[in-house]
Amino acid sequence: MTVPTPADSPGGSPGPGIAPTGLLDRDAPVDPPLPRYALGIIHFRAPEALQALVDDAASWSSPPAVVLVVDNSSDLPPAHPAGAQRAGAAAVVVHSPGDNVGYGSAANLMLEEAGRHGVDYLLLATQDCLFEPTAAATLLRLLHEDDSVGATAPLLTFRSAPGTVFSAGGQLNADATTKHHHFGQPLSRALRPDTGSVSSVDWADGAALMLRRSAAAATGGFREDFFLYVEDVEFLLRLRLSGSSVLLARDARASQEPGSYPTYLRYRNNVHFGSLHEGTLGAWPWSRELVLEATRVVRRKRRTRDLVWALRGVVDGKRGRMGHPPLRLLSA
Repeated sequence: MTVPTPADSPGGSPGPGIAPTGLLDRDAPVDPPLPRYALGIIHFRAPEALQALVDDAASWSSPPAVVLVVDNSSDLPPAHPAGAQRAGAAAVVVHSPGDNVGYGSAANLMLEEAGRHGVDYLLLATQDCLFEPTAAATLLRLLHEDDSVGATAPLLTFRSAPGTVFSAGGQLNADATTKHHHFGQPLSRALRPDTGSVSSVDWADGAALMLRRSAAAATGGFREDFFLYVEDVEFLLRLRLSGSSVLLARDARASQEPGSYPTYLRYRNNVHFGSLHEGTLGAWPWSRELVLEATRVVRRKRRTRDLVWALRGVVDGKRGRMGHPPLRLLSA
């Protein structure tokens, strides 16, 4: 669109002391245009939360070119409600695998679909995640301007406590244990000037990840045998081992409410993770964790069945019994 010059505008030249509009336009720095990207949402039994995220994306400073949804609960209609489209967002494409295929499988489906739509960037999100309007643009620019970056992530706060940090990226220790940076700390502490606006991290939470599709494909994508939890840490480790970096952008912020972390999946998936990267990492310290679990049971801080599930998780992780967790666990 051509901005009218003062001479073309009603009323002729600007009044005294007012700079000509054309000069301001020419002198103002202009950021280069950002490439197209897809928003990929993993959905499970929360259509209202899903709709809220899709609607919200239409108002971002850099909205997605297409919205991809993998419906792991298979309870959405083939054509997602088009409320967001009326707000100006791109088309919403829903994939229903027919069963809960887990996080990794859903993420891989969307990476493949993003390629079919001709985009090399995918903002992967869980349905409960809400982003600040400029977050996606910040994450995308970091990826686009540096080919050595494979993934970027926002600083995450709790939706129920917006002033409290859930994750500012994570640390991966030599014994395959992990830690969220600034977990439970005030947001102001994570935003101190000495922390910088962008930092390299070992991993970032899978609730919100902007991925370079080509880099993800070069690593083989997400492992699908974890089903849920730890696959984000494992994928980002392989991404870093391939030479790509993972960046946490504190100027990009989002919020989510973490779900429960079943004891069985915690033990099984971490034992499996350590065994996959034997040589790069030490074995996950399951025996130490079991002692702590038993202590909590004795002190009545945990249930006896939690210890039973922990033992089952260790055995299954060691034997490679992965994939969908036992049905009894889901009903417990």
